[in-house]
Amino acid sequence: MPRRTQLRIPLLLVFAALTLMVTAVAAGTTTRCQASLSEPRHLMPLAAKMSPPAPVALAAPTAAASAAAPSSAVGPAKAKSHVIRMRITAYCPCPICCGKWADRMTASGRPVTTNRGRFVAADTGVLPFGTQVSVPGYHGGQKVPVWDRGCTIKGNRLDVFFPSHQRAKEWGVKYLPVTIYDN
Repeated sequence: MPRRTQLRIPLLLVFAALTLMVTAVAAGTTTRCQASLSEPRHLMPLAAKMSPPAPVALAAPTAAASAAAPSSAVGPAKAKSHVIRMRITAYCPCPICCGKWADRMTASGRPVTTNRGRFVAADTGVLPFGTQVSVPGYHGGQKVPVWDRGCTIKGNRLDVFFPSHQRAKEWGVKYLPVTIYDN
């Protein structure tokens, strides 16, 4: 590949990314930022400062498992899902956690009381609004929607919502396998 063509592809990608950012700012759809309850980096234990492990890849079903399953199963179809190991922190609607965005509304426009306050914040580039997830230890591992986002929630990270600051602090920082349900 000639050198000129090699340079053109990365420049096109940079131009496309800048165009998307300018469009988002002009449309007023920039990301709401919320402070996470995780400790400042200089106060965190060394284990929490380390980057989380890479996402867990699920193994494909073996031929023996496929042969054991009936080919003409009758009944409701199961929701497809996959599991990713994520860093999970917690927050509440207070000014300490949400800063100037402590207006009791999520970034998706829903009040924090919707769904009895059972939802999570995620990087909407990874998990768009409305995606259902199951977090071990959060509301009994039941499915909860992604209805919020935050400037510190990037990549394989989630922020689980609690109605009180004390409960959010008690959650701390955890690395857990999160089930993501495909819509």
